[in-house]
Amino acid sequence: MIHFSLFNFILSLAAAAALLVWAVRLVRTGVERAFGRQLRTWMIGSAKSRWLAATSGIFAALLLQSATAVLALIAGFSGSHAFSATVGTAVLLGADLGSALVVKLITLNTSALMPLFLLSGVVLFLRGAVAEIRQIGRILIGLALIFVSLQMIQDAARPLVGNTNVELALGYLGTDLISAFMIGTLLAWAVHSSVATVLIVVSLAAQGLLQIDAVAALVLGANLGSCFIALGLTLNSPPTAKIIVYGNCLARGGSAIFALVLIKLEILSASWFGADVAMAALNLHVVFNISLLILFLPKAFWLTKTGEKLMGVFASAPHNPLDRLPDPVSFMDKPEQATPRIRRELTQLGQLVDRMLAETISLLFQWQSTRATSVLDAAEKVQHRHNDIKLFIAAIRRHDTGGDTNQDLTDLIGIGSGLEAAATTITGDLLVAAQTLGTQGLSFSPTGQQEIMEIADYVSGNIEAALSVLEGQDFGAAIDLIERKARIRELEELLQQKHFQRLSDGVEESVATSNQHQGVLRSLKQINSCFAQIPTTLLNRNGQLSHTRLNKL
Repeated sequence: MIHFSLFNFILSLAAAAALLVWAVRLVRTGVERAFGRQLRTWMIGSAKSRWLAATSGIFAALLLQSATAVLALIAGFSGSHAFSATVGTAVLLGADLGSALVVKLITLNTSALMPLFLLSGVVLFLRGAVAEIRQIGRILIGLALIFVSLQMIQDAARPLVGNTNVELALGYLGTDLISAFMIGTLLAWAVHSSVATVLIVVSLAAQGLLQIDAVAALVLGANLGSCFIALGLTLNSPPTAKIIVYGNCLARGGSAIFALVLIKLEILSASWFGADVAMAALNLHVVFNISLLILFLPKAFWLTKTGEKLMGVFASAPHNPLDRLPDPVSFMDKPEQATPRIRRELTQLGQLVDRMLAETISLLFQWQSTRATSVLDAAEKVQHRHNDIKLFIAAIRRHDTGGDTNQDLTDLIGIGSGLEAAATTITGDLLVAAQTLGTQGLSFSPTGQQEIMEIADYVSGNIEAALSVLEGQDFGAAIDLIERKARIRELEELLQQKHFQRLSDGVEESVATSNQHQGVLRSLKQINSCFAQIPTTLLNRNGQLSHTRLNKL
């Protein structure tokens, strides 16, 4: 008989769960960095119909290993008006199914591939000549570690088999489905991943530790828990993103509760989904999300309208992070603690600039003076906030900080100036071009509009990554961003050549909007350069960016 230690079990299970969450995140990061731009472009193009949008959501969740990651993309799209709330709802319903299919695929008997994935992933990551190859290596490493973590969960649970006390405790969940449901909800929220939660439940069920009704309740609870993750993710998102989330919570969360009631009343039996407990859990998870897609996709418009009403009832007034700035006096005796706070302030400032850019890009194609006024108001906030941050840093530096802290503060001053410069480019160049087009009744050619959206989306992805680098000090992401800086210059040159070809072909719309088109491309490259200062500063500060490479890029 295997000796059982509660402490060892909890420690081993927590370590395995942590590795699983990190491995899933590793795969998602690799996909975002290698194929993020193509994925975003494809998803925007899917807005033509609800079913196409749902399909794009399914495949996006399969690639990103998470419906939450897809929601993050949708939140960005909604800010730029690339998605309506109805289309976003369709995408998220598809993403819910995609994340369920991820669990099904991971649990296939493919663990024998783990050594191959791990070996080839490490080789590609360390030896890859370009960023995309290295990110494919990252994806393979992540997949290998998922298999390792699942094996760790099974190894941790093995001593529980045959233990009378443990079997009685876990058996109780089969008689108290509400408690099991709440545990599944809390676990999904705690690990911030319904995929990881369901995988943990399935692994424990495979050891015969959970009854079939308890497993069903835990899986349904994980679906509700993912709704709470989405609510937290979109607290500071545009209203459209919140409407999408509230509608999805109504559909997914409400259906999870309804399904639990049906099981508790014995109207629905979890055994219908398979005699094997682990397989029944997987099938229930997939069938549940297929049912959501079939039932609610035709009602996507109703979900958005209901979500809008729910947002009005439950959503608090939007909190403006720019209203807060700490008193520099509190950092005088510990100036090194000011740098992470300033980084957070600059991250929030960068997010505001990113929203300004998204709003202005949409104005290039459909001018609205009221929305333009909101962009100008945001630019004024950026200017005032940047000035406040400069004064805050100056007050701290008046006391001799010396050493690394002084250099960190100097670097942050430069980053703040870059963010303000990006905001100035948006209002001084892009917004002026949008106003000219609107007042003169001009519009880009369909091809020209698509090209502008393509490069704008690429810049937006770089901005998100740069702000992530600023807040998390991620050196790997910083190196990738430096390489992408060169790539956007190549993209801008390619699009300029295509524009000249349309001029040669005599395309009337291109001729009429030539100055604006070329100016927009140059401005977007300039904005990208402003944010590229973030990874450049980080790498140069830590001696990871040679002068030769810096000059080349």
